[in-house]
Amino acid sequence: MAAFDRAWRDRADIVEMDVRLSADREVVVIHDRDLDRTTDGTGLVADWPVSELKRLNAGAWFGAAYDGEHIPTLREVLHWARGKVALMLELKFDPYGSFAPQLVPAVAALIAEASMADQVLAISYQPRALVQLKILIPSVPAGPIYPADGALGLTVSIVRHFPWLAQVSGVRRLLTRPLRYTRDWGCDVVSPNIAVVTPTLVGATHAAGYPLSCGGLRWDYPYAIGIGVDTVAANDPACVRRCYL
Repeated sequence: MAAFDRAWRDRADIVEMDVRLSADREVVVIHDRDLDRTTDGTGLVADWPVSELKRLNAGAWFGAAYDGEHIPTLREVLHWARGKVALMLELKFDPYGSFAPQLVPAVAALIAEASMADQVLAISYQPRALVQLKILIPSVPAGPIYPADGALGLTVSIVRHFPWLAQVSGVRRLLTRPLRYTRDWGCDVVSPNIAVVTPTLVGATHAAGYPLSCGGLRWDYPYAIGIGVDTVAANDPACVRRCYL
């Protein structure tokens, strides 16, 4: 919660987080599938009831000032964010590539309970979860995270050296794969890694009426902003605003 509050105070428009189920099917907010890296607990999040998860120290690893931070539930985060800041929820399933249908109804029920469908965006590497969510709450924007694609990555690298290649129909088709992926799953936000985003993809996405919201660890902010992506991601939104916006 300290990180979310800092992001809001630093004027982030959207706060991104990962949600998964506890052993008793409560929705909790934690990135890793296990507890060992970021808490004083061990084992899988899915093996612990929420009452036990709440007792863990989830801040001491980061610094003494955060000693005592706990794993928040999604209900807590929604209550904190209501009327304040938008939330991007990444629906997490483990192991990678798997799918469990219990998570989405639990998330949807909490969004509906908080009356926050207009403040939430959902993303996931598991597009079936987003289809499930769109059935339950059609108004929530959803973006399937485009999976790793070696052919697309190589094509992007080549086109950045030889931009004229983007006009070749076969190359253009490769560059716009994330857009077709979103369309094919009936979703409404194109969500690739920034590493595979090109002016060609931005233009095609906007021409089709979709927003482009990217993820990724490594960002060239002037490039991303210059080609017109709809969101940029940062661990330090205040720095990005100060330097680039």
